[in-house]
Amino acid sequence: MTDTARGEEVHDFIIQHLAGPGIKPRIDRHAVHRDMLLQIVASGPALTLINEAAAGLVVAGIAFRPIKGEEITYCAVRSPTNDNPAARKLISLAQALAKLASASN
Repeated sequence: MTDTARGEEVHDFIIQHLAGPGIKPRIDRHAVHRDMLLQIVASGPALTLINEAAAGLVVAGIAFRPIKGEEITYCAVRSPTNDNPAARKLISLAQALAKLASASN
């Protein structure tokens, strides 16, 4: 797993789902980007959590598996003076997806 702000959240998720009586997963932290992290996983007996956008990647030695029924939240910060069209579209998409998720619950 990467050594970022999400590190503790991911650590807790892994422990919650993989630990059990007599089983304590060994968790290594690496200050690397996604591509390097995937190479680490491909080179040995390891796993990581990665966002759904990466599931379309083809990496030798990697099998992507969905985690059903789980949701990890994300956030974004931008300046209110930023009138970037791509940022507007991203925020609109996020708001629409949040409304759909709220309606389905």
